[in-house]
Amino acid sequence: MLDWPQYVAVRKSPTELPDQTQKARCEALLPGLVGKPFVGNADTCVIFNTYVLTSIPDRAQRVAVLEQGFREPAVMIGKDRIGHRRLAVEVFLDLLNAPLADLEQWTADLIEAADRAKVPVIFVLDAVNWWGARPDLWNFFDPNGAGYDVKNVDNVEWAGDTSASATRVFWRNWGSQIRVTTPVPNLGGAGFRAAVAAALAKVLPQLHAYEARLPPDEKERFGGVVVGTEVSIGVNHYFYPNGNQYLGQDAKCDPGLPHAAGCPTGNAGCPANNHGICEPDFNTSSLSGGVAQLGYKSSLDLGLRTAGQPMTRAVLDGVVRDYFAFMNHQVVVIGQLPQHKLYAHMGGTFGQNFGPHSYGVPRYASYAAGWSLYGGDASNVSASGAGNYLKNSGGDAALPWSVPEWLPYQRNTASQASWFAALENTLNFLNARLLGVANWEGVSPDGNFRAAMAQSLSAPRSDACAMVPRVILGQETFGATSGLRLSGAVPNTATYFVASSSNLTDGRGGLATIDVANEALGDAKTYFFGNGAPQKIYVQVVTDGCVRGGVAQRMLAPITALTVGGNGQAPAGPTLFVQVGAPASNPWVALSWEVPAASVTAGYAAYLNISTDPTFATIDVHNEVVTGKDLLVRDGLKGVKSYARLVVDSNGTRAYSNVVTLGP
Repeated sequence: MLDWPQYVAVRKSPTELPDQTQKARCEALLPGLVGKPFVGNADTCVIFNTYVLTSIPDRAQRVAVLEQGFREPAVMIGKDRIGHRRLAVEVFLDLLNAPLADLEQWTADLIEAADRAKVPVIFVLDAVNWWGARPDLWNFFDPNGAGYDVKNVDNVEWAGDTSASATRVFWRNWGSQIRVTTPVPNLGGAGFRAAVAAALAKVLPQLHAYEARLPPDEKERFGGVVVGTEVSIGVNHYFYPNGNQYLGQDAKCDPGLPHAAGCPTGNAGCPANNHGICEPDFNTSSLSGGVAQLGYKSSLDLGLRTAGQPMTRAVLDGVVRDYFAFMNHQVVVIGQLPQHKLYAHMGGTFGQNFGPHSYGVPRYASYAAGWSLYGGDASNVSASGAGNYLKNSGGDAALPWSVPEWLPYQRNTASQASWFAALENTLNFLNARLLGVANWEGVSPDGNFRAAMAQSLSAPRSDACAMVPRVILGQETFGATSGLRLSGAVPNTATYFVASSSNLTDGRGGLATIDVANEALGDAKTYFFGNGAPQKIYVQVVTDGCVRGGVAQRMLAPITALTVGGNGQAPAGPTLFVQVGAPASNPWVALSWEVPAASVTAGYAAYLNISTDPTFATIDVHNEVVTGKDLLVRDGLKGVKSYARLVVDSNGTRAYSNVVTLGP
């Protein structure tokens, strides 16, 4: 049962442009594209960008094309799974860079396409890097422009304590410096966050519905949610001193670039550059990299400092931590998505004492903290800044971590062996849960990369292991005693069943107070409550194993609310359980069961009956021999009231389980 495997993902870039000359090649690779509009190029046969909504207006055709885009990586790599690993696709949802109606439709299209392709999908929720489509949030300076409102100055970041320093432009370097002609977003601003929440209201209900309708044996196809893309202050949005003044000049003359003919010169530290101004260098103790310091407005809004107080790394860390906490609340509490599949993608970390941010910022903001790894950091994570932080984090080294953006080599620059070593070094470092190759389009033509991916997904390193959390499969009450059925234990692991009267967490995904139950389960697959009279409690399964660097990985299953009680005694005979919390509208039901050990030892035959007749005089829904099995996922029961039981024959004796009621 793989609810949360280790994902080896490829990230689809939304910035590619189509090239019709590649149509024939792509149709040969993916025959499902034949006869449909083409939105691919030499790097990918299907570009995942919202312009597909207008390029392919017919939804049936559009979803069919996107389905092939989800299939493409597995087709080109040739392998997609082994043991605890799964190939997945990361897709972007830019929350503030498209009209809300387009965002809602794009989300629906991606979900349906991924569902049809049966490919695990991970959604990147990015509200920070691009918001050009929302001048109603950031235009405080152009009365003749769309969305103008002087109050928008509160939604943008400032380079000082007053609105006179509000940004109207920023720069970033993703391989080379580019100018972005929107202000820097204020991560702590009430207006900005309200807009993010409104966008998430178009997205999260769809993601929740998709995850909820996946049966237990297919939950792995919802890979989870990545919050942001290198969220930080002043790194992917840096601002030169008095940066707004450069808007009136040609971008080729921007500071930080090598001097171009006809552009101003200067001697502000880098005389070979335009204006003599250096591009930021974050590998120093400077919080801003040597350019203008940002974070003033967000820190004021969040109460992390008052006007006139100095900017510190702790303040900047606090802004990003608070943004992650805000997103965590939106995704988990309001959106009801599983917290154990939430990854926080931190940026702005350049070493223990360099750059604006500390590595520990995302650790407790969501379940699996995440950082980008490039070059040598990606090929040897143990020696990277993130790796050293994880190794030195004490007991927290056992907790899950992720690398949503990973690239050790550029296309066609490394051997298969080098790619494979980099993959395995990362996937087998402590409790790695997600590796996201950035980007699929950049490396997909590289045969050595594809071969290494196939190797990791079919013949990984001999010491490869990753913890898979045990999960609750079903619940049932036997007289006055409630019981649970769990997925099986993995060899060389330890499992603990914990329960609390409070749903408060410890900030690491676990229950803060364990006052109802705390028991080692061993190999047991059933648990019967002995807490007396029924009461509402919160339960969780904790699994330890797969020792890395002397530390056993720890996996925490989702916290489940139950109203249960009992005397702790298992009933005699076979027992049948039904899926906990399965939404009534779901067209499937999960049944799990246990056959008494004596029957198993003596030899037995088991049958699962489902009937619309509570007496089982006729068995008109399902009748299956289930000897040697202990789980059945059955669809087609929506709106049908039926009854299920397990029948066990052993030693000439027939025994019947409890009867469970299914449907309305």
